[in-house]
Amino acid sequence: RISAQNSIGDALDDADVAIVCVGTPSGVDGAHDMRFIVSVTRDIGKALKPGREKMLTIAYRSTMRPGTVEQIVAPILSESTSAEALEKTELVYNPEFLRESTAIKDYFEPPKIVIGTKDGQPSANMDALHDGIEAPVFNTKFREAELTKFVDNTWHAVKVGFANEI
Repeated sequence: RISAQNSIGDALDDADVAIVCVGTPSGVDGAHDMRFIVSVTRDIGKALKPGREKMLTIAYRSTMRPGTVEQIVAPILSESTSAEALEKTELVYNPEFLRESTAIKDYFEPPKIVIGTKDGQPSANMDALHDGIEAPVFNTKFREAELTKFVDNTWHAVKVGFANEI
């Protein structure tokens, strides 16, 4: 029911959800390197085929600055695929809140589930994906979900910095 891919091929043809987890490493100036987001989004756009019967939810989980889905992801997807294929495509920003060495446990026992959509409304595919996971669910627009990830990362950085000083 789940598979991981490092190349798309025809993997999206029958998928309900495509979860994008790529690195967005910080540069020396603190800015995130978005080249992997750009690359995978182009690849997904090229792989989307018109004539899908069911909705494909493309859920980005990588750390992305607020505005990325609207200003980078959506335009690239629109440029790299057909309007017909886009009609059966839903973009979602579903930030991860996972710790190293406990990521699987954290996935199934998250402090919260944040689902950012264009209009802030729930996503049926994301609801199905998280079915059975007990956590508060926050349905927001893209930017609020992106900002939530940034705020959480900042809070954790403050705690680490404080602990290091002590």
